[in-house]
Amino acid sequence: MEPRLLAFVSLAFVLGCTEEPSSDRSGVDGGSLGVDGGAGADAGPVNGDDAGLVDGVDAGVAGGGCPPTGPFGTAAGDIAPDVMLLDCDDNPVSLHETLCEAEVGWVFEYAEWCPPCRSFARDDVENIWQAHRDQGLQALVVVSADASYDAPTAELCAEVKERYGLTMPVLYDPTGALQEGLDVASNAVDVVFSPGVRIEWKGRYDSAQVDDQISAVLE
Repeated sequence: MEPRLLAFVSLAFVLGCTEEPSSDRSGVDGGSLGVDGGAGADAGPVNGDDAGLVDGVDAGVAGGGCPPTGPFGTAAGDIAPDVMLLDCDDNPVSLHETLCEAEVGWVFEYAEWCPPCRSFARDDVENIWQAHRDQGLQALVVVSADASYDAPTAELCAEVKERYGLTMPVLYDPTGALQEGLDVASNAVDVVFSPGVRIEWKGRYDSAQVDDQISAVLE
């Protein structure tokens, strides 16, 4: 498979990550990305698994039950589209099914090539999870790229989980589906959700700010 370089924003230079060349990762291993309710979108298989953005959900009243119905969006206040990711054993995991009924959801997107990602994963992620898990937090770490900017693998997923002693689910995203679905960069992005997978906040890897945003949803 040819290397697929992931999208990155200019904030990376300010925050200490090496800037990454941009490219389109749609169609990895023959799969194309699609968005819930989007016209003509078709999520294709990746390595034999249904990883990608979920297609074909009927539009309804925003936030109506679990799994949520549309319309979907990517801004604060919107219901996030569903995204299919893979766990470290290559089992598909739905963002909607995992986070819909949680008191608060938190997704941290991790790229192996990004030093601040590694520092945040080492120093803060597990502590934030342990501080709020009994209050109803459901957290996900999503590995988006390896050290060479290539698509992540199940092996890297398992390595990241073990290296940092992470006890929440660790997933990987070989197609860039999360970036496409939530309109985020490939590294060090945090997204906090209220019940129904409603986006409350999207930001970077500041532990105090992430903790404050999670706490605000729980209040």
